[in-house]
Amino acid sequence: MGVQLDGNYDVVQSEDIRFSPNVWPASNLAGAPAAGGPHQAWMRANGNGNAPETKSMARENIDTYISGYKIGH
Repeated sequence: MGVQLDGNYDVVQSEDIRFSPNVWPASNLAGAPAAGGPHQAWMRANGNGNAPETKSMARENIDTYISGYKIGH
């Protein structure tokens, strides 16, 4: 799941969000996978970058880029 906002009762705004299987490898965090690793195929087959059932997420998405997910690509 890329992001899911739930239980918000006011206007939610998100700006300049980027989701991609390349972000985690580029983070250099301990345990991060190698670029182009199996996580990328898994995300494309199973990942949900933007939960459409979450009404609050759909309200104000400004400049959001999602790639490499099954849903929200």
